[in-house]
Amino acid sequence: MTTRRDVLVTGLAGLSLLAIPHPPAAATSKITLQVAYAPANFSTMYEGLFKAFMDENPDIAVTARSFATYSDLMQDNLARITGDLPNVSHEEA
Repeated sequence: MTTRRDVLVTGLAGLSLLAIPHPPAAATSKITLQVAYAPANFSTMYEGLFKAFMDENPDIAVTARSFATYSDLMQDNLARITGDLPNVSHEEA
């Protein structure tokens, strides 16, 4: 016969397994960060930053989208609002 105590002990034992730290899963794919910026005259600076960052973090790729004006960038962000927004967005008004 199963008693209430048996159910509680079994349940607590099961919950305790969740508290055991597990090693993080090995990353199997490269992480990609999207950066959008305007105005496009920041391109040289950003390209250097992205290259240095990716050299130090080979498992992370950075893709850039530059826009001529702040308005162009904001229009693109608004068009992507439901899905493919950049991870980082730098606007210079």
